[in-house]
Amino acid sequence: MIRLTTQGDVAANVLEWIERDRKLAFVDRLGWPLRHKDGRERDQFDSPSTLILLAGDPLVFSLRILSEQHSMVRSLWAEVSGHIEPGSHEMSRWVSHGSHPLSATREHVRGMMALFRGLEWFDMFSIATDRVERAHGVMGMKPTEKFSVAPDVNFCKWNLREQLTG
Repeated sequence: MIRLTTQGDVAANVLEWIERDRKLAFVDRLGWPLRHKDGRERDQFDSPSTLILLAGDPLVFSLRILSEQHSMVRSLWAEVSGHIEPGSHEMSRWVSHGSHPLSATREHVRGMMALFRGLEWFDMFSIATDRVERAHGVMGMKPTEKFSVAPDVNFCKWNLREQLTG
């Protein structure tokens, strides 16, 4: 099951779980200096109208979807703006929830990519550490364009017209 909804339409307990896992992943494990409160990570890009993708039942992973006009990447890494296609979407705050077999994650990634294509969201982008970018590849999401923006930080772009997941 792949569900695209707004954060405002996600049950409060599920949104809390997602935000707690985001803090564990990005603040505790990766050591990123992100704002957090009460064990939850939220930032200025989170709002009731922000899109969120929920994959699996039970939840396998979640990620936030931002339009290119209001993207975190455009705000924080202005130097990559020329690589962002008009009408494209940013995938951010991708986090796994619990332990799941790689086959289940790949199945949900294929479903996510099919959903994006069905919405005619052909150009997607993200900022990812080297490790996260490698994990994307294992899940079947090899970027069609990638370059470093800082040590261990990459701008990744997917052209879904060209790429089919494995």
